[in-house]
Amino acid sequence: MKIAYWELSDVICTDNGKLNSLIIENQGFMCRFLSDMYNQANGNDGKIILSEDNTPISFAKNVEIIDGFINFDINSKTVLSKLSLKMENNALYGENYQRSVELLSTIENYLIDMSFDFPCSISFPKLSLSSLIKSSGAVIESDGSISERVSDYMELVTELDKRKLFITLNMRSFIDDEEMSLFSDTVISHGYDVLMIENHAYSMLRNENRIIIDSDLCEIRS
Repeated sequence: MKIAYWELSDVICTDNGKLNSLIIENQGFMCRFLSDMYNQANGNDGKIILSEDNTPISFAKNVEIIDGFINFDINSKTVLSKLSLKMENNALYGENYQRSVELLSTIENYLIDMSFDFPCSISFPKLSLSSLIKSSGAVIESDGSISERVSDYMELVTELDKRKLFITLNMRSFIDDEEMSLFSDTVISHGYDVLMIENHAYSMLRNENRIIIDSDLCEIRS
C-alpha cells in the first residue's frame, strides 16, 4: 500500500520489505496528520490518500490504528465478530455439519422439555448456530509481551478479515530496542503493511525505512 500526504514530498510505500516509520518532531505537523488520520478512520474525508496498485482505497476500511499499548487487548470488536462468523462457517462445513445439527436438536429438545413445566406454549425462534456461538463469549487468549500481542493481533486481522495497513502510534515508547528488533523481523517475514508513527527518533532498527519530519519541517529520509 501507499500513503500520500500533501505535506510529504513523496509517498510512503509499506510493501517494500521494510519496517516503515514516520518520525514527527514538529508538533503542528503531528497534530494535523493525526487529526486527519483519526477523522478518516471514523469515516470522514481527509487529505491522507491511501492507495493500492495506484488506486485510492477507503482509509476507514483498510487501516487499523493501534494507539494503546498498556494492557493491549487483541479481542477487538472486529476480531471477535469475524471469529464468530468464521466459527459459524466451519460449523456448517464437512463433518461438522452433522454434529452441529445434532447439537442444536439436542438443545432445542432440552428447552422444550423444560417448557412443559409452564402453563403456556413456548418456542425458541432465536436458537441457531450463530446465537449459540455468540453466547459462548469466545475470547482469544494472548499473554505474551506487548510486541507479541500486537503481532498476534495483526495476524488475526489479516486471517479473519483481510490485509490491512496497521498504524502504530508511539509504540517505541513502551518497548525496548531488542524487542522492537524481533517485532521488526516478524512484520517483515509475514509481509504486514505497517507504519510506525513516533514523536522521537529512537535508535535505527535493522531493515527500518525511516522518514523524519524535524522541528523545522525539514524532511529526512533514510
